Amino acid sequence: MLKCKRLWQAKRLAGSAWSRSLHAAKAEAGDLWVWGLNDDAAECAPAHVQVGKVKSVSCGLFHWAAISEEGKLFTCGRADAGRLGRSLEDVKMTPAFRSYAQEAGEVDLHGFAAAVVAAGGLHSLVVLQGGELLAFGFGAWGQLGLGHIRGMENLDNAMTPKWVKGVKEVREASAGGAHSAAIDGDGRLYTWGRNETGRLGYVSDAFIQNVPKEVEVEGGERFKLVTASAYQTFAVSSKDELWSWGSGSNGELGLGEKKTVFTPNRVVALAGERVTAVAAGAFHAAAATANGDILVWGAGADGQLGLGEGVTSALEPTRVSGLPRMRTVACGSMHTVAVSEDGEVFCWGAQRGGQSEKGDTEVYREPHAMTALPGRVRTVSAGGTRSAAILE
Repeated sequence: MLKCKRLWQAKRLAGSAWSRSLHAAKAEAGDLWVWGLNDDAAECAPAHVQVGKVKSVSCGLFHWAAISEEGKLFTCGRADAGRLGRSLEDVKMTPAFRSYAQEAGEVDLHGFAAAVVAAGGLHSLVVLQGGELLAFGFGAWGQLGLGHIRGMENLDNAMTPKWVKGVKEVREASAGGAHSAAIDGDGRLYTWGRNETGRLGYVSDAFIQNVPKEVEVEGGERFKLVTASAYQTFAVSSKDELWSWGSGSNGELGLGEKKTVFTPNRVVALAGERVTAVAAGAFHAAAATANGDILVWGAGADGQLGLGEGVTSALEPTRVSGLPRMRTVACGSMHTVAVSEDGEVFCWGAQRGGQSEKGDTEVYREPHAMTALPGRVRTVSAGGTRSAAILE
């Protein structure tokens, strides 16, 4: 098992001292840096996780997963219910919280190479380079897509990766709180899991959809990006248009009103915009566009919208001001992280777990530039209590 720099040993240093210590380190493209709330509830500034060069990373609720340049899969964080994809015998737990892995470890993919990884609330998905889909973790709501229906029994959990049938040549996947989504090589979109509040995108009498089912969209729309959140799903079509469905009780769907929809709806407020990335947190969402803007919507009481003092919600996508041309965006539970075209990281929202850099309890209601990373950043991911960045 490869070791990472254990986050709970990283010390919080005041301001410039911490920044100097990081920038003194040799920054290399592909290095993975993680920060946020630790297993012992201590706050932690960015730390380098030594798992080699990384090409993608995904932060879930209490765990994260990353793929190396060689296609190896590594996981770390909370290990219960199999969400790390490693048998508990192979996971060294932290002394204080025995459900947390002490080290980042490699997941056995039986010789196959990973291309895409998605860490969700209690489960994870992996797309192999050949387009096959695997799932592991908690599966009582059918979110693994393995066809199991056993109520809340532990037999629904997959402690190690299992093959998901019913969708082939997968190119994109996303793991939400209790549901999953994937896009095949033809741009067809599939969802499965807990069929509640419209998050699956189709009307069904079944409370649990335990195998992938195609989402039918009027006009035969095809998709290239998908994001499954706690209670919603977002997808970007081949025409670069954003679609949303699920619970909109806080305006999370960006449709201009607080309502739940059970089938895909085009986000008309973004008409004319080419959406290049979409992300969703607990009660808010964000999109990046081809012209370099970041737009946000949903609930913002904790500053996660970044729209300034006094703005606690937005029913339609609203541009975040004060940013340079941006490349991509990620949403955690109550924070947002974005990367500029020049590789600079900006964050806003709740800081109670240090998710956005400083490890304090301050709420940032406008974008703040991060200084505690040793180089330019290619991409970021944000989860419930942590964030991660890959250097370029």
